[in-house]
Amino acid sequence: MPSLTPDDYIVALRMKPDLPYTLIRDRYTGLHTLYVAEAEDNQNIQFAYVVEQRKPREKTSVEEAWSEASNRFDARCSEGMKTVLEKLFRRFRHIDELSCEVKQLLETIENAKDPEQRINAIEHYCQQFSGNAAPEYGANLFHFLVTRRQGSCRHRAPVFVAFCRYFGIPCRQIINRDHAFAECSVDGGQTWKFVDLGGAPVEATEILSKFQPTKRVSGSGGESKRIKKLFKGADSAQQQALAEACGISLEELNTALETGGALPVTDDLSNSGIVRNLWDRKDVTGFATGVSMLESLETDTLSSDEKALVGNVRYGRYYNTRIYKPMSEAVQQILADGDEVQVTELLKPLHSKMIVQGGANPQQWLNSMVDMLSKSDLETPPVIRLADEALTLGWLDPLPTCDDRIENPEEHWQLLWALESIDELKAKATHCLKMWYRKFLSREKNSQVWQLAYENFQKKKNDTFFITHCHDGSSPLLENDIVDPSIQIVWTDEPEGVPNIERMLVHDPAFEQLNSGKMNRRPVIIVGGPDWNARAIKEKHETLFQRKVNTSPDLKQLLENTEVNSFFVSQVRKKLRHRCWQAIQQAFTHYLYDVTLSKGGRLMYCWGHASFRTSSELCSYGSHDPSSRKELYAMMTQINSSYVFEHSRKDACFLKQAQNASNALVLKPYELKKIAREFVNSVNLNSLCDALDNQSLWTDWE
Repeated sequence: MPSLTPDDYIVALRMKPDLPYTLIRDRYTGLHTLYVAEAEDNQNIQFAYVVEQRKPREKTSVEEAWSEASNRFDARCSEGMKTVLEKLFRRFRHIDELSCEVKQLLETIENAKDPEQRINAIEHYCQQFSGNAAPEYGANLFHFLVTRRQGSCRHRAPVFVAFCRYFGIPCRQIINRDHAFAECSVDGGQTWKFVDLGGAPVEATEILSKFQPTKRVSGSGGESKRIKKLFKGADSAQQQALAEACGISLEELNTALETGGALPVTDDLSNSGIVRNLWDRKDVTGFATGVSMLESLETDTLSSDEKALVGNVRYGRYYNTRIYKPMSEAVQQILADGDEVQVTELLKPLHSKMIVQGGANPQQWLNSMVDMLSKSDLETPPVIRLADEALTLGWLDPLPTCDDRIENPEEHWQLLWALESIDELKAKATHCLKMWYRKFLSREKNSQVWQLAYENFQKKKNDTFFITHCHDGSSPLLENDIVDPSIQIVWTDEPEGVPNIERMLVHDPAFEQLNSGKMNRRPVIIVGGPDWNARAIKEKHETLFQRKVNTSPDLKQLLENTEVNSFFVSQVRKKLRHRCWQAIQQAFTHYLYDVTLSKGGRLMYCWGHASFRTSSELCSYGSHDPSSRKELYAMMTQINSSYVFEHSRKDACFLKQAQNASNALVLKPYELKKIAREFVNSVNLNSLCDALDNQSLWTDWE
């Protein structure tokens, strides 16, 4: 329930239809959780409630709650948010990281003539959130959301609310189980406008004005009975752990069992809360008790909070939300304590209950397994034995389909390579790596993501593809390595051996000869690009720049004229250097494309944990066959794969298998650097300089 603080209390509640319910309030966060035991699947329930802020233990009747006027904070944002927004509106026109489109939207918000126009502009700004990037550790989350516009409904709604309140427009955030949206008012809070910013479908419902007093109890009877039953079958250590997880003493728990009475009141007696508390102990006793409690639940009634325990759990609210992995963190500590035999045997029934039977997200389980093993010491026998069991049971296999928002392919990839280096795990880890490469880097995987980025690249004016050929540059190293050394069958009319009767009948050459495949090309797989900052390449770039200046009298005079505006001269020099880099890179692209695709060759480009300079896509994996020299140039200059992925020296065979090209030549930055060095040492700089003359360079500088 939204916008509640530790001092907020729900003092009245009305529900339609009128069903029995239990309302639980967390004393630390102010979070109220409503349980409706008799609700049916997909049943629509409407409810309204009255909230009052008061000091702890201060009670107010329903009638008083109705009569007292509430203090409104709808039209004021926090000082921290105000500071971020003030700085943004003061400087946004000069922030290079913001696109022209974003700047225009912010200007529309700032210059709105009335509240309705401003609300529409803010709504448009927030509806265009896309992607799922996360801020760097320690960064201001609100500033990240406002400027990067990443995330789903739960990120858009608070940004919309903050913008409205910054401009004095009353606004509030509404959150339910599936969606977050906003309501704003243009008449000082007399009427409210519903604003859906996208992210999930919602239906507006009319809330009536009848209320009934709330009932304050500790938890549902089913949960209390379950705890008692679990307590009776537990040993003394587990009983103590269970009592602590419930927030009561062992004596109080024993008394409740002996008398058959209700358990003492606590703020959160939910199954997920108790299990989380048990696992937070990070010992075998607490972990085993938590597993037993989850096993005792009815499979078809597992809640989303209970299913989330095997993955990420959100704790807190809004910008103070903490995300942690209770299962992973508990197992890590247990492994460090040397109790892997017990924890492995506990994980098996937990996986069966939560994933196989209960429908919990298998990607969350995979993420937790990767997390717990990656953060453990892989040189210790307990961790190796758990990793061996996880590989055997398929817990580390890539999933055929998954939720992109929670997938972490690079951490998974790095773990599998670490396991592959351990002798006793090598075979199983290698099998898992093959599946990983097939899933993320098979031919044309995620090519549509790149094609969208390529469309944006083609719209850029400062990246014109103006070089038309390779200007005599070449690389003997590439031309030697790309030759296919395989033996092939060639049919000829020269009589030798026994002819093929079927071919003779259709008048085709019918005598078989075995020839080497030197007339054919091997397929080529490119990952990344050459290091253009290598000394030999930079020297050629500088030579081309100086040659261009020396052969252009007007340009030379401009760059040497001290009376001309220094900023203008520096911009001319900067753009000419950039154009020289483009000329070398584009000539190299022509050569690479033509050589690899000649004589039956095939060219593939792969990327991993990459970002695209012309797209908001992050952490992308995929493969695409470039269809033109220009597209290859764009891929080599616009795709930024992770350094670790590009420079891995051991994965050539996996890339070949994923691309179904067993004899392919794999070119990574190390190989491309050597090829590019040979190319620039042979390229005709005079010809390149002439190509620069054919461009409207002055148009860019005017």
